[in-house]
Amino acid sequence: MRFAFTLHLLLFINVIIVRAQHAQISFIPKWQNQVLELGKYNPISSSDSVKVDVVKFYITDISFWKQGKQVYASPIKCHLIDLEINNVVKLNLPLNLSYDTIQFFIGTDSAANSTGAKAGDLDPMYGMYWAWQSGYINVKIEGSSSVCKTRKNAFQYHLGGYLSPYQTIQQLAFANTSNDINIAILIDSILQYHTLINKPEVMSPSAQAVKYMQQFKQSFQLVR
Repeated sequence: MRFAFTLHLLLFINVIIVRAQHAQISFIPKWQNQVLELGKYNPISSSDSVKVDVVKFYITDISFWKQGKQVYASPIKCHLIDLEINNVVKLNLPLNLSYDTIQFFIGTDSAANSTGAKAGDLDPMYGMYWAWQSGYINVKIEGSSSVCKTRKNAFQYHLGGYLSPYQTIQQLAFANTSNDINIAILIDSILQYHTLINKPEVMSPSAQAVKYMQQFKQSFQLVR
């Protein structure tokens, strides 16, 4: 009798697990409409190339909406995306959740920045924290290009800032009803030829950091 009860309980739990609503957001870096491989050279002109070694960024406050009203907010506030290790955010949603829009932010808000270093994905060991005065790096892109007039032809974009007038956090929303969400990041739209020549480094909060964060936001495209 006890065995039968245990068996039925396990089957019931299994049904719940199977029926649980899961979702995931995949971020796919692209260069000239092809999937970008980190550490590999890609053309930027007929004679010059770019090698992207690091792409890291924070995704925060993921929420789901229907007809203009929020129907669910992820309890996990912050996700660090490091394209060398992991490009996916996995979510557990309420069963039968219906939504038509997904919304999130690129970067960390003032509350996360103004109270010092944190744990989890905000741990300074991930190399995304400047100091309490400047807060977190919201986006980090590093690599090298033959067009950069720097040591070892390196470029470094460490984009952050949470105090006015250099607030860099960006909000995005996509019309979507699927639980399998794929978002392309058009890296070649950020690392343009003239950008790498004229401004191969941004390493602190500034107007330039705000501008590049806006470009980073615009490079996100929902893949249907």
